[in-house]
Amino acid sequence: MMRSFKFYVFTCGFFFFFFTSMLLGQITTTTETDGMSILDNGIISRNAEYKVGSALVQNGFSYSQMTEAMVSSGSDLVRAHISGTGFGMRQYAVSPFKRTLLDLDKLVFSGVDPSFFPNNDSIAWELGVTDFGDFQEEDMNDRGFYLDYKRLVGDIFFFKRQLYINPDESGMGINPGFNTEFNANLRVYGGTNIGIWSDQDFSNATTYGLFSRTNGTGTGIRYGVSAQALNSSIANYAIYGFASGSGTNYAVYAGGNMAYTGTLSNPSDRKLKRNIKDFDGLESLLKIKPRTYEYNTEEYEYMSLPKGKQFGFIAQELQEVLPEMVLENKHSHSVEADSGLASTITAYLGVRPLQLLPVLTRALQEEHEIVESQGVQIRHLHQENEALRSRMADLEAQVEKLSGQLGNQNNDPILLHDARLDQNFPNPYDQQTVIGFYVPVSVQRAELHIINPEGKRMQTIQITERGETKQVLESRSLQAGAYFYSLILDGQPIATRQMLLLR
Repeated sequence: MMRSFKFYVFTCGFFFFFFTSMLLGQITTTTETDGMSILDNGIISRNAEYKVGSALVQNGFSYSQMTEAMVSSGSDLVRAHISGTGFGMRQYAVSPFKRTLLDLDKLVFSGVDPSFFPNNDSIAWELGVTDFGDFQEEDMNDRGFYLDYKRLVGDIFFFKRQLYINPDESGMGINPGFNTEFNANLRVYGGTNIGIWSDQDFSNATTYGLFSRTNGTGTGIRYGVSAQALNSSIANYAIYGFASGSGTNYAVYAGGNMAYTGTLSNPSDRKLKRNIKDFDGLESLLKIKPRTYEYNTEEYEYMSLPKGKQFGFIAQELQEVLPEMVLENKHSHSVEADSGLASTITAYLGVRPLQLLPVLTRALQEEHEIVESQGVQIRHLHQENEALRSRMADLEAQVEKLSGQLGNQNNDPILLHDARLDQNFPNPYDQQTVIGFYVPVSVQRAELHIINPEGKRMQTIQITERGETKQVLESRSLQAGAYFYSLILDGQPIATRQMLLLR
């Protein structure tokens, strides 16, 4: 009996423990989107469920709250909440109060100054993903990454898209507005008067404010830098360069050929100049030595020197005549290194070819002045020649008259019909000229008289040879002008001719 009772008690205890364990194992507690549920599945027919739709735990200004769609915690100064749209945090202790919101598509930082109510003044920065192009539901490939700036002042709303990344085009736009169709890796829209600002400031180092390179094979044009300036303003500069410092400075330097289809000008306004003086151009121009040559393109391949026959000057030779036209230049050649870019410098002398134009102009002016002066002299000499011809005719008439008188007084026959006086060569002349003549052997005394336009004998030359002979006439003692020379045989003038002396 006792044994049966113990068994009974044991059995009841076992089954009580067993069913209790089963009952406790069927009760579950879950937190759902609309509350907290306690579900009892121990008895299928009962299916008991206990749900807490909201809960609030508060201690002074701090609290934690659970509602149907949100869990929040914090205080009256700082609050954080989690809802179906994401995570948010607000701070009320500062003015303007700040808010951070992280939802499924974006992260928002904003602030509102409550002192401006009802004319709100709020600022917000928003970073996230958005659709672009034609909207396609659930098409994740058509979503771009953006950064927006928003501001509300009263009833006026300002919006500016600062950054946008287009995954289809692999492009990024800075300040793109609403433009999302990028066909460039980087597109920058200048919201202010500067589109891109690059400022490098390093001591004892080679720096590049902007380095651009494009390459490839096949067809197509490569533009390292392409710039346009389009406006109806005062002036447009597609590319503007400025360089200053204690070393060599180039606002623009081309390591190769240069070409242009517009105009090229230098500053020439009088207000920009001082110490304005005239100069002699012809003397300097005659000393310049033009040369033909070829560049050493193999040794200096990195300078992109032109190939083939060239016409120009040697800088060292031009420097001896016109040193102002020669400059000391430096060519920088960039080489890629492990730490970035390195540069090598090649020093060389360059020529300022445009500076030669004033020298050529002045030389032509001086040449024209010389020609004009010679023309004036020739016209004067021509006038003097005509006057001398007239006087010579009178002299010849007088000589013939005297010869006739002498012939009548002397019964001796005149045997001078073979004598001859030639025109001097060259004529006009500047240093010396040659006079040819024929003197018969029967002549006892022969002379050559040099006479000026006034009829004054300037020089008498004794002729000792007979027959065909020549006389070299030096112009050392004579001044420039017109002269006559006469052949006198045995006291009788045979012939007279005119010559011109130039200086």
